[in-house]
Amino acid sequence: MEVIDVRTRIYKKEKLYFVTHIPGYVVCKHARRTPFVMRQTIWKNLNVFQGKLPVKNIHKPENVVAVCKALGEKMIAPTSTLSKMTGLTQVTVDRILNYLHASHKVYIADYDVGKLRINRTRLWALGDHADATVPASEPAEVRREKMKAHRSKYEEKREQKGKPAAQAATYRDPLTAAFFGAREIANDSLAALPSHVYRQAMDTSDEMEAAA
Repeated sequence: MEVIDVRTRIYKKEKLYFVTHIPGYVVCKHARRTPFVMRQTIWKNLNVFQGKLPVKNIHKPENVVAVCKALGEKMIAPTSTLSKMTGLTQVTVDRILNYLHASHKVYIADYDVGKLRINRTRLWALGDHADATVPASEPAEVRREKMKAHRSKYEEKREQKGKPAAQAATYRDPLTAAFFGAREIANDSLAALPSHVYRQAMDTSDEMEAAA
């Protein structure tokens, strides 16, 4: 019986694992995919995996060119900035940058730690240089204190936004205030408002009729 070399192979720029052997065939599979059958002669001719895969470019060439052009204009930029400049999603830009990084075309020039020194945002640049060292994180106690201070400022701003506006000035005429929205009496019934009845005398004197 022929001995089958079960070492991992490279097929379509991906690792191909040996599963089992059928006379004349080999059952193999890619990672996290359904196994399939391959002729034994084809399996033998495949390159053996040596611990390094060739860089796989699965991105549209125009997207790769757009990211490189935007990065050349900014010189150094995070993924979010490149996403706005190219109109691509941040996921797409991240994947393209990882591909370019594996191809030694871009490198991590620096890290943006933010105001609280909690973030570790990568800043990319064109070139084949060594990546910047990741900044050391601060002690957990210091980070907690900063987060508490940041949270308290946020709550204060939120409370200020939620405060009602200053009350409107009270109108002298309560009926006018009711029609034009005074808060003090906007919900009161009109029947409860004080009113004045003006009566005009219908009787005229003889002197006024003579003058007319």
